[in-house]
Amino acid sequence: MKKLDVTYSANIGSYLGVPIILEDNTMFGTLCAIDPSPHKFDKKDLELMQTLANFIANAIELGQAYEIILAEEQRVKKELELAKKVQTSVLSEPVQLEKINIQAYYQSSESLSGDMYSWFEISPNKFGVILIDVMGHGVSAALISMSIRSLLKGLITSISEPIEVIKELNHHIFSLFNSTHQSTYATAVYMVIDTELKTIEYVNAGHPSGLLFLDQKTMKRMDEGSIILGIFPNLKVDKQLIHYNEPSTIMLYTDGLTELINPVINDAIHTVENIIIGEPDNLQLIEEIKKEFVNGKTLKDDICLITVNVE
Repeated sequence: MKKLDVTYSANIGSYLGVPIILEDNTMFGTLCAIDPSPHKFDKKDLELMQTLANFIANAIELGQAYEIILAEEQRVKKELELAKKVQTSVLSEPVQLEKINIQAYYQSSESLSGDMYSWFEISPNKFGVILIDVMGHGVSAALISMSIRSLLKGLITSISEPIEVIKELNHHIFSLFNSTHQSTYATAVYMVIDTELKTIEYVNAGHPSGLLFLDQKTMKRMDEGSIILGIFPNLKVDKQLIHYNEPSTIMLYTDGLTELINPVINDAIHTVENIIIGEPDNLQLIEEIKKEFVNGKTLKDDICLITVNVE
């Protein structure tokens, strides 16, 4: 074998090089086999080197794909974080007035949630309060809940009547998917509280029972109204009217809370009723529920609850 300066000085007696070709036909580099002893590589050696070069090309492409996926995940994560901030930013702020105090707690099991609450001052001494739970979790449920949220202020402040509000919400949810032969549904509780007349009007649309500790004496379940929203174009809706005379506590919640407390829903509700009786202050009530059932837990479903104190 002829001695070349470049091979002789590097102590290279034999050399075999195979290009590393990626899937897009670009050459990443060369896989080299070097032997200080001069000899001739055969076809078997070449096939082995080509096989190794293919393995290396695959590994490189997997690494590149992983980096692309990782970058995409980071981008999606940032977008979801922004979307979550937008979603939480439109939730109503607490109300702390002489005759009414409204607080809420919200925790999603994923970045985005289908749970949503709002309240609006309809007129002096009169508030509309709503809690909605859209089927599913994540982006799709969040988009539907945001669509509903865009309606609420105009709907509640212009109509306010619980039966008509629920019917309009049902029409909106049903029409979202009516033309696509898909379907979704939501449950809701809507109530109008008049602190001057001391009345609570409500409609429960297939939602877990609202709880009312009436006059700090009697526990009532707010579970009457209609079926869930979005299944049928027309809905039969009934409302209930409750009078209170003494300070009372109302709690609305989504099924994520009851599922976390006890899979048997009636037992879970009974547990919450006892907590309300023991801690009727609505802000302390939220803290007690968080401490007992939420903090440190991995959530399988979104959790949302509203607590109201009326005087």
